[in-house]
Amino acid sequence: MGVTVRDARRLSPQAQEDLRRRAVAAVKAGHTQAAVDTVLGVSPQAVSRWVNAFDREGNRSLKAGKRGRRPGERKALDPKQEARVRRAVLGKYPDQVALPGLVWTRPQVRQLVRNWFGIGLSLVTIGKHRAARDPASSVALWSGRPAGRPAGRPRAAAGAALARRSPTSHRRHRRPAPGHRGT
Repeated sequence: MGVTVRDARRLSPQAQEDLRRRAVAAVKAGHTQAAVDTVLGVSPQAVSRWVNAFDREGNRSLKAGKRGRRPGERKALDPKQEARVRRAVLGKYPDQVALPGLVWTRPQVRQLVRNWFGIGLSLVTIGKHRAARDPASSVALWSGRPAGRPAGRPRAAAGAALARRSPTSHRRHRRPAPGHRGT
């Protein structure tokens, strides 16, 4: 014992498993749980949980498990609600469901969900719901841009704008250097 861990949650699953095994081995060798948690840098409750789990189930209880939520767990919309929103977005225009605009955007989908289900979702969450169903078209559908078209102006218009600029026009808009008084 001698390595101090600041936050065991940031360790890899294998390193967490090793930490649990070392803690249990130290307690079984006669060290107090308080000494073990101090040396390893974990909470006293964690050491107690690990030792109790080891006593009940053996080595199996110390193995690294799968981390994070299971797919679909604790989602804001249930599958029926998601399907209803998807049908509306794919089959109708926003003005057909009493929303402004002709193209679906994330804020419009958020407003639709709020109107229909009374659930407030962030724009990021709306994007994740869409990307989980169809990653290829999530940018096009939820951003309000037709598929395959980048944000901003079309390529030809961007080139024309660059051609109209004089070689020194960018200098007029440059911010002066710190301490420079400008003339």
